[in-house]
Amino acid sequence: MQSKWLGIVGLALVLLAFIMFFMYRPSVDKTPVITEQNQVATSALSTTDMVMETWFTPLIPLQLGDTVLSASVADTPNERAQGLSGTPYLPQEVVKLFVFDYSFPWGFWMQDMNYPIDIIWLDEEKIVVHVVERVTPDSYPTSFTPPVSAKYVIETVAGFTAVHAVATGTVATWGE
Repeated sequence: MQSKWLGIVGLALVLLAFIMFFMYRPSVDKTPVITEQNQVATSALSTTDMVMETWFTPLIPLQLGDTVLSASVADTPNERAQGLSGTPYLPQEVVKLFVFDYSFPWGFWMQDMNYPIDIIWLDEEKIVVHVVERVTPDSYPTSFTPPVSAKYVIETVAGFTAVHAVATGTVATWGE
């Protein structure tokens, strides 16, 4: 008799957890929609807000060459390890800035990535020393490492470096 009640209570708890999961899950459709002007729009304005709030805040201003952007900073070991892994997409005007304590030829890979990116390494003076373009998620577990040491790394949407002419020698600025 006691095991029957334990089974009923256990089933009720599982059912309650299932109901709670669906009640508190965001119901916003995250599928991008292509408009007539070939611009990506989201099916709900709150999708972009939710992605920004969840993955990319707080943001700081960053200029890379002539392009002004917003940067989500990863300056702790946990933030650097997480990077862009698991993010649904990277907004065009946002980059991920990795700040290290010292210069080293820091390697990056595409573990748990959902989209391709460009990777840009900068020296202590914030000058670009190496660029790898259009790194795809299926390149994992390959690691991309610069031939020289770098103190900072910037990850951008794929194609950014070509469109904005970012190459070795390009200067970046941001406040610290």
